Amino acid sequence: MLNVLVQSMAPMRTALESAGKTAPPEAVTAAEAAQTQRFAQALRQAMVRNRLSERRLATELGITIGTTQKYFRFRVQPLKVATGINRQLARLLGITLDALVSFYETGEFRNALSFDEVASWLRSDAGIEHLAPVLEAMSDLSKKATSCGGAPELPPARYTWPLEELEQAKVSPALRQRMGLTEGALEALATEGVFTDELVEAFSIAVNLDEGAVREAFAARTAVL
Repeated sequence: MLNVLVQSMAPMRTALESAGKTAPPEAVTAAEAAQTQRFAQALRQAMVRNRLSERRLATELGITIGTTQKYFRFRVQPLKVATGINRQLARLLGITLDALVSFYETGEFRNALSFDEVASWLRSDAGIEHLAPVLEAMSDLSKKATSCGGAPELPPARYTWPLEELEQAKVSPALRQRMGLTEGALEALATEGVFTDELVEAFSIAVNLDEGAVREAFAARTAVL
């Protein structure tokens, strides 16, 4: 009787053991690893271009902050991300969805049409129909280039107020490090305008300022008055 009971429980024990096992992780190719890194790079560029915090970026993309952090940690393949999310990211970058996908695959943004593509479009019925506004736009562009002398756009001035405020508050480098106010984070804020909610919170505590006022100052690259 005991042997019969033991034998009848064997399949259940096997099933439980199988349930406790997890499938081995899928191997990631070199191309896929490069794509996840380019995905994170595109996200950072979107933050810089639009002066967004990490939480604001998540809102713009329609995802949670946790999902955004997975993207930055190279845990998600961009080509497996929902089309709507990639479309929103392309909008923030000022490029087409096709250009963004091309960047994932090649590492280069394909922002412009080739001469042959433009010429072919102008020869088509659609091109002829829109020829007048195209010529007008080209004329305006020529006038702008002439008026500015073709001078390149200068990068924004270095944002020094946060570091000056920390020094005035006598927050030591060691304490800054413990609070998450690292040199890298402060440098990204000073040169690129990139900041996270965690940086805003830590800075507000360190210098005893309102968190909302600090966030607005970081976004506008000004001081809290």
